[in-house]
Amino acid sequence: MPQVYKRAAARRDLIEHYVYLAENADEETADRFLTEAEQTFVELARRPEIGRFSTYSPDSRTDGSHSAGYSATPALRSTLSCRSTSA
Repeated sequence: MPQVYKRAAARRDLIEHYVYLAENADEETADRFLTEAEQTFVELARRPEIGRFSTYSPDSRTDGSHSAGYSATPALRSTLSCRSTSA
């Protein structure tokens, strides 16, 4: 089965979001966030065609706009830039 490899920035973003949620919501919410994120990565590994390759870079836009209507939060940018390979 293919695997999804998270870039260092993606791992950092997941940790930062977990800590934020644990501090500002509760630990159960933070745990649920990580569980859902990991389930998404498993699904992307199984069916990489559901993802979308993008050459988007936050530095490529000077007008502050975002691609495809998505928020340009660090977690979204970096976690969706994972790669799936047949290992």
